Amino acid sequence: MNHGILLSKLKFYGKRENFFSLIKTYLEGRYQEVQINVKNRHIITSTEWRKVSCGVPQDSVLGLLFFLMYINDLPLILERYSFPVLCTDATSVVITVPSSTNFMSNSREIFSQLKKWFCANLFKLNYDTTNVLHFRTKNSLIWDTKLEYNNISTGTKLDTTFLGIIMDSTLQWKALIDSLLMKINAACYTLRTLKLIMSQQVLVMVYFSYFYLMMSYGIIFWGVSPHNINIFRLKKKKLNF
Repeated sequence: MNHGILLSKLKFYGKRENFFSLIKTYLEGRYQEVQINVKNRHIITSTEWRKVSCGVPQDSVLGLLFFLMYINDLPLILERYSFPVLCTDATSVVITVPSSTNFMSNSREIFSQLKKWFCANLFKLNYDTTNVLHFRTKNSLIWDTKLEYNNISTGTKLDTTFLGIIMDSTLQWKALIDSLLMKINAACYTLRTLKLIMSQQVLVMVYFSYFYLMMSYGIIFWGVSPHNINIFRLKKKKLNF
């Protein structure tokens, strides 16, 4: 977060002069250097001290609050054609249109506005985690939409990961369940190994802090999938203590 842009947004939101001056003093006037330690040679090289113009001090409780205020105006440029969903640094844009033509034109317009906002706010779009997912019925066609950014293009994908949950275009949740089956297999092996050396009370604690949390995360979505039977069969077959 650029200090100048952040302070200008705080002023725009009507922060009082005393509070504004306090935050300005907190952000500005900081310097940092980078030290490089060469392993096994006991050589330490350092860069010059330079003034910090972006970001907030590490481990600061104000960091998240400043970030939310920094991106607070982002939904305003998106809500004309879509429904934006912001969760910390994960931004999703939901577009609802009746035809593929409108979908493609709206997608390109929204992406163009996003690029302008990122550029104006000195942010860099993480293109590796930027995906287009077309929600559809099982037998309908996929609307292939290509978006370009810095001469890199991406097309419509069959699934993507959002907040640790793998979502597929038909909401069958098969990819998520397949991934969860691998994790549950490893968790079952861990619990069976601990069964030989731990009491049942400790095993129950491990179950609820490890296995149960892993299974319950996102179950409100994948729990209605026809593929969920594989998970409950695996649990019943391998987990017994």
